[in-house]
Amino acid sequence: MNPNPETTEDEMAGNSGATGSSSINLRGFRNNYGAERLGDLAIGIALIVFMLPLIALVALAIKLDSPGPLLERQERLDFYGRRFVAFRFRTVHSAGLYIRGAEREALVTPVGQFLRYSSMENLPQLINVLRGEMSAFGASSNRPHFLG
Repeated sequence: MNPNPETTEDEMAGNSGATGSSSINLRGFRNNYGAERLGDLAIGIALIVFMLPLIALVALAIKLDSPGPLLERQERLDFYGRRFVAFRFRTVHSAGLYIRGAEREALVTPVGQFLRYSSMENLPQLINVLRGEMSAFGASSNRPHFLG
């Protein structure tokens, strides 16, 4: 459904008319959402099944490295500006979970350094993809305090 009746379908799709189609992808408009959601589910399920042994090893390494929760929660904004909680593996000592900036960087665990270097701290975000809060395609979600 067109939210602005004066906006044409081409403008909504990012087409400029005379110059041809644009590369802008308006995720969630019209037919794109169903196909994208189906792709997210297929990729999310396949990756979780394929990565399950690795996820278990990472979880064990975090628990052996330092006490505290396995997952860290971060508030994020989805494509539409709605807030949700994104999951990540914890990379800092439990005392650093509520600290930001340089002080937090000093509390990174040895396992956490490896997870950050390899980007494996983001594996739990597959849960967010399955829940429909994030997409496996397109740009990543933003943290609210970075948007000012």
